[in-house]
Amino acid sequence: MIDDLILCERIIEKAPISNRYKTAVIGYFFEGKTYDEVGADLGCGRQRAGQIIQEALRRIKRKFNPAPVTYKWLKPIPKKPKEERISKKEYYRLLALEENSWSG
Repeated sequence: MIDDLILCERIIEKAPISNRYKTAVIGYFFEGKTYDEVGADLGCGRQRAGQIIQEALRRIKRKFNPAPVTYKWLKPIPKKPKEERISKKEYYRLLALEENSWSG
């Protein structure tokens, strides 16, 4: 799992996308921010933030052509009110438990 995270970070670093796109992807997928929060960071609205994230993912996929690694963990952290959100560490711990239960 840690290797997958490191691989993803390297992919994002080397991706042919602007820092604006990188900020959006990292904020949404790794920091668990909402489109509204990502938009606030970028100085745009919720809808534009979503468009930026989708375009960044398209560009990354186009450049690297989906690698043979599965990226099940590349899911946004569930959107809940801030006081109900779990920490990133807890999220990855739960995700690891979920993956272990799949492997039997």
